[in-house]
Amino acid sequence: MATDVPALWHDAATTPADRKAVVRALIDRVTVFAVADNERVRLTVLWRGAVETDHEVIRPVRAYRNLQGYETLKQRMTDWRRDGLTARQIADRLNDEGLRTPRHDRPYSEAVVLTLLSRWGVATAKDLVGPLGKDEWWLADLIRELGVNGGKMRTWIKQGWLHARRAPAQRMWAVWADTDEMNRLRGLRDRSRRGAKHYPAALTRPKARPAM
Repeated sequence: MATDVPALWHDAATTPADRKAVVRALIDRVTVFAVADNERVRLTVLWRGAVETDHEVIRPVRAYRNLQGYETLKQRMTDWRRDGLTARQIADRLNDEGLRTPRHDRPYSEAVVLTLLSRWGVATAKDLVGPLGKDEWWLADLIRELGVNGGKMRTWIKQGWLHARRAPAQRMWAVWADTDEMNRLRGLRDRSRRGAKHYPAALTRPKARPAM
């Protein structure tokens, strides 16, 4: 009968009661070793004939912090975000590595990743770069304030005509511009609107930024 157990187990005519009878015929005892805050459970099976085998199974847990390696998971996702990966890309990486949410029957989704990143304070570039310093502007806000084309403003950054630092995700810029710099940028804007090909150094050379 031992050679026919797999066929018996999977046969369409075999009922759940039949399978329980098969288990009782083959196994004397199952010992479970479980930790309250861990999804991995160890089982020791004592088979008829006094043979023991060890197994590990994955069970659902209540929260992400109950997952084994939670701190490592959190650090990796945070680092990926700081490297500029989107929530969708992070979810794909987690799924490609075979990682699952606490329920284990659900893969990671973009929404799940965004929820976790928000909980950890790294959901957006603004979260990552931290609060703006004195006289700093998000590039989008500065563009609206000056009424300058966004592409033109980014060109000025590349040419070194602005003091700007890059947020570590989502390609966002933080630009420093105090009152003097704002006046200079307005002059640069006005000259560019007149179609100028060349600009005086007074308009293109930013003043020295005070030490932070």
